[in-house]
Amino acid sequence: MTRKQFARIRCLRAKRSYSTKELAQVLHVHPRTVQEWHKHGLLPLAEKCFPLLFIGQTVRDFLISRRSKRKCKLAPDECYCPKCRRPRLSKMQPFAIEPTGRHLGSGQELVLLRGVCVACSCPMVKFGVGGDPILSNSTSTPTGPQGRLCWPSAHSVNTDRERISHECSIQE
Repeated sequence: MTRKQFARIRCLRAKRSYSTKELAQVLHVHPRTVQEWHKHGLLPLAEKCFPLLFIGQTVRDFLISRRSKRKCKLAPDECYCPKCRRPRLSKMQPFAIEPTGRHLGSGQELVLLRGVCVACSCPMVKFGVGGDPILSNSTSTPTGPQGRLCWPSAHSVNTDRERISHECSIQE
């Protein structure tokens, strides 16, 4: 399920029963998809009665547990390889760091960490912030006070460029 489709599970009523067609309409998936979920463990209200009826809360729990099984924890030096479908180290150590020019609510800059999978040579991308331990150990990253990134050309409009440029030059 895509992120948009996964957000639709909130439309399911917990205590309501849904037929295969109704469930497919609410979640905007094909009815065949619901039948595949049934094959893979989605339990209907009564197995031998047709049409099959599914309780909304059962469907929610099934989809949430199915999604959580696919998640994997990443170590600081790993990226998720979309081709291998598992966490992998990068051939390029340290990661290539690309500033996005966006800032989080705490003022930290969001950066992209780019690497190449060791196993299949597939490009990998991971999001990071200026305060990440992996970024502070990297030699290719210009850092400012408190390990924050300083990219003078990529700051947002409401940033004091002179102050940040001055703090970056003091660090060097």
